Amino acid sequence: MNNLINFLVRFHGFFLFTFLEVAAVYLMVNYNDFHGNVYFHSSNVVSGFFTKKQDDIGDYFKLREINDSLANAYNEYLNRQPNTYYNHAIESQIVEDTLLEKRYNYISAKVISNTTNHPNNTMTLDRGNQHGIVADAGVVSNGSVAGIVLKTSKNYSVVMSLLHRDVRVNAKFKKHNYFGSLAWKGNNPRIMALENIPKHARIAVGDTIVTNNFSDIFPANIMIGIVAKHELPPGSNYHNINVQLTTDFSNIQYVNVVESLMRDERRALEESVSK
Repeated sequence: MNNLINFLVRFHGFFLFTFLEVAAVYLMVNYNDFHGNVYFHSSNVVSGFFTKKQDDIGDYFKLREINDSLANAYNEYLNRQPNTYYNHAIESQIVEDTLLEKRYNYISAKVISNTTNHPNNTMTLDRGNQHGIVADAGVVSNGSVAGIVLKTSKNYSVVMSLLHRDVRVNAKFKKHNYFGSLAWKGNNPRIMALENIPKHARIAVGDTIVTNNFSDIFPANIMIGIVAKHELPPGSNYHNINVQLTTDFSNIQYVNVVESLMRDERRALEESVSK
């Protein structure tokens, strides 16, 4: 008991000061309109700040869900396009029959890793062979060519983006079907070179470049880019053509992997006659 009395005596100044401070704050808030308004306003500001942060966090996760939903919806749209089907049309003077068979299927995936500043750039996707993705499958982003699958595991895939010096894409002019091979020279991440276009082909800046139907990797007429620059060197039989890519690899988030449903049949047939 003596210890408690000594403690209170020793710190009586502190307890008195604390009591008076609490009383003063109470009186100002409850009996002074100005200070009361300041108090409640400050409380509302602090409360509003934390509420806003909570809403922002909620919106972020909702936005991710919305993006995933849009990616899946776009994938369904691609799967309904005419160039994903093989046309078994039989036409004669007597009978006309049309039967469409699915030739390509699209699998949506998210880019979880990506490089753009190396000689050979790759992307990693969050889908693998258990989702139907195989090596040498084409990859598109927002309807434009993005790369070719290099290797897969159960749940992941590594893609050679177009910004990879080993990538070759069969490409053509949309307006007149002259075709060549698209290659990246390791410089500008938005520019590729279209090679083997003969000198008699008429070319203009702004011409559209798309995939042709010679490859089983991509469906025909998938967007690649537009002609940014071209020239015909003296004595050359081929144009030098720079193509500005439609795909922006510095801002790529979702892709669609092209599953070629008739690839094995075609390749087996071609290999059988080349031996």
